[in-house]
Amino acid sequence: METSRLRWGRRMSDLVGLALAHRNLTVLLTAIVTMEVVRGIGEIALLPLFLTEVHGETASLAGLTITAYLAADVAIRTPAGWLADRLGRKPLVAAGLLLSLLSLSAMLWVNHKGVFLILNALLGVGAGMTWPAIYASVADMYGASQRGLIMGLLNTVMLGGLASGPIVGNVLVDQLGYTATFLVCIGLIGGAVVLVALWMRETRGTHTVAPDWEASWRGLRLLVKGELLLLTLIAVSMTVGMTTILPIINLFALHVLKITLTEMAAIMFVPAVVAAVALVVLGHAADRRGRKPFLVGGMAALAVPFLLSPISTNPLLVMLGGTLAGLGYAAAVPAWNAIVMDRITAQSNHHGLLFGGVAALQGLGLTVGPALGGFLWQYVGPYAPLLTVGGIFAVGLALSAFVSETLRAGEITTPRGAHVGQSGQDFR
Repeated sequence: METSRLRWGRRMSDLVGLALAHRNLTVLLTAIVTMEVVRGIGEIALLPLFLTEVHGETASLAGLTITAYLAADVAIRTPAGWLADRLGRKPLVAAGLLLSLLSLSAMLWVNHKGVFLILNALLGVGAGMTWPAIYASVADMYGASQRGLIMGLLNTVMLGGLASGPIVGNVLVDQLGYTATFLVCIGLIGGAVVLVALWMRETRGTHTVAPDWEASWRGLRLLVKGELLLLTLIAVSMTVGMTTILPIINLFALHVLKITLTEMAAIMFVPAVVAAVALVVLGHAADRRGRKPFLVGGMAALAVPFLLSPISTNPLLVMLGGTLAGLGYAAAVPAWNAIVMDRITAQSNHHGLLFGGVAALQGLGLTVGPALGGFLWQYVGPYAPLLTVGGIFAVGLALSAFVSETLRAGEITTPRGAHVGQSGQDFR
């Protein structure tokens, strides 16, 4: 037990040291958590109530406004990745945050519903501009031996920010009101803009610049053939599967499990914590032991609980199934991200462009999944969304079996592909 505690303590110490020593990573993590907290506050806790309670608009308009955010986010990712290859990573991250800041600030003074919808779409553009540049910057900075760990860390921060946003937003709206909540969001984004402008360093080298439009199209064609297409389809299966259950979770708790929403929140707390911790641990393990076993095992762990969901409505079994799915997510996502980074950096110098294209296709699940879950619940039955999700994850599992391993045990490479001792090249 003591040895296990010491090992765990050293591992956490190593992670903290990594974040503190690598300045760019710290800046990117701060920008990510800020964006996701603000998105959770704004899109879930603040804007639906602000539109309906303050402006007297309908719930359908609130939903359309959020859809505009998501659609704009997905649509801009590929062009933003293309720009990140030409202008640099830092300008895109800074510009995306600045656009988000301006859009949020303007929302306080707008009364016309059409303008409000446009501003929220611009907020989505700002968010979408940052992600390809962030992924490309990570690929620039870290070699293959560290990518599972880093992507696990990024996903932990992202999920933590997005999950805490609605909770913080509900408290702020309830205690301080709508205007103060907007001002908090503006302050958070403003702080991130300053941090990126002052502390982030450019990581793009000349080797990452696509020379012309023809080369850019050649790079994009890599997304629709070979293993990158296979990896993109796996990503779509994950995003569609995970978002399909979002609109029916509370309905399932009330009408099938026959428990309160507070009890459902307690049931989901353990899987959420386990997944958040395991993202880093399993991402690090994927660096040491290979990506594919964690991708395949993670997809299997995601599929099984949903396929077996009709067996029992016992809340304890539901929590155990959710925990298994959380572990599956924590195993599959960092491994998938690391494989994609390995493939893109090995096959092309269009890093930002390809990361933007993959992120855009991956983001389609954000728009398809919720509508699919609601339709299945309404017209097929309460277990239909869960069984469909299990089937979607099973398809992802079948596809992942055809992915080839990208990192041999003990192989260490720098971002340029040169083999070194025990660490990749360090950009601070």
